Amino acid sequence: MFNLDLFEKNYVEAYYKAFDKFPKWLDALDLYSIVDFPAKMTMEFPKYDITLVGMPDAVFMTGSRKLCLVDYKSAKFKGEDDPFLPAYEAQLLGYVPCVRDTGRRHAA
Repeated sequence: MFNLDLFEKNYVEAYYKAFDKFPKWLDALDLYSIVDFPAKMTMEFPKYDITLVGMPDAVFMTGSRKLCLVDYKSAKFKGEDDPFLPAYEAQLLGYVPCVRDTGRRHAA
């Protein structure tokens, strides 16, 4: 089975390694470098008996030295009217405490 998210991740990493810059379609993110991070991160919330699991597709450092968490989507972009947009936003926000728990304190 073909995994388009994995293809995007591999493409961006290969492009960066080959040209020492990111593809033009990522310019708006002001990316500076690729950040090495665990493929699967967990954070425990014992008070609530919850384990948060985060698996972002990529983590980058921006030009202002903040972390940029990315989860590639292969669905057609539908703009602000996309009914899944709130779920996508919640997913990314869920990654933040997991990344911060790895010691990277500038996740935004």
